Amino acid sequence: MYLRNLIFLCTLLAPSLAGDLTISYAPSTLRFSHAGALRASSLDDVLAAAMGYTPQTSPWSGLTITSPFKPPSAVVVVGIDGSGSAVQEEGQSYALQEDRSLTNVYGALHSVVSARAHRPTHFVHMEVADGAGTFVVELSLPDDSSLLATREPDASFLLEIGALPVLINKMSVNSSVPHGGQDFVFYQLESFALLVKTYGDDSPQVREGKQLLRSAIDRLVAGARAVYQDQVLVVSVVMEKSSEILSRPVREVLQARQVYSKSDLGLASEYGEDYPAIFNIILFLSIALLIAVIAVSAAMAFMDPGRDSIIYRMTNPRMKKDQ
Repeated sequence: MYLRNLIFLCTLLAPSLAGDLTISYAPSTLRFSHAGALRASSLDDVLAAAMGYTPQTSPWSGLTITSPFKPPSAVVVVGIDGSGSAVQEEGQSYALQEDRSLTNVYGALHSVVSARAHRPTHFVHMEVADGAGTFVVELSLPDDSSLLATREPDASFLLEIGALPVLINKMSVNSSVPHGGQDFVFYQLESFALLVKTYGDDSPQVREGKQLLRSAIDRLVAGARAVYQDQVLVVSVVMEKSSEILSRPVREVLQARQVYSKSDLGLASEYGEDYPAIFNIILFLSIALLIAVIAVSAAMAFMDPGRDSIIYRMTNPRMKKDQ
């Protein structure tokens, strides 16, 4: 009875815990296609796979890696506290089931990469408001703007969206990419939620804020592409406030009791950790054997059947006497 009540409560809360994930930019080695909703608890596995690391499971079918030998040099994740408001950015978007906070996603990704990386790595997890305090941010607003830089929460929001593109341009200073490494960057914006809660989702302040936020992400993408020479994956995630997310252990108990089909969850086929190594060994060994067979066949086909050749030695002795 208690379990049924808990499942019913989670069902009622599920609509308020639905986020949104948008692929703002992806290099040519990654292809994102239409797929079902992605769980936040699987986001670290998706990001790890995109960066060339084999995840524990293959939980999502939306990602296709077209060139496993050229992973991106960096991944930039922009986390936005949406407070139930949709930003509607450009790019391939997916529903995000929030069973884990973005901070926990970063921690899980950090653990996976640190345990498996054989190259230098640089990790950054920063609230944009904290990073904005290290430099002067200049942001020009039109005269008829509904946002004022002299009042809160407008000032905090304008500070964050002005600092976001500047922060990515400064990544080149401490980047590990020049040394053959990879960068993992997480930025979190908190002030947009205050804007929504203060003025309401349909207010002119929030509508203008969404437009400024989309523009800031576009400038972030342009800066990231310049810093990493287009070898960067940029993902923006709009989530509910982390304190409102159901705890992960409760979700895991519910998931253990419920049975879903792969078609319902959009799951890809599962492979073991040794699958990439075994696949490459079989592939290249087959290619090498095929080339060897072709070379030997061609050599024997054009061989001169003289007295010193293997063809002459293997010929019937009577035929040799006749010669």
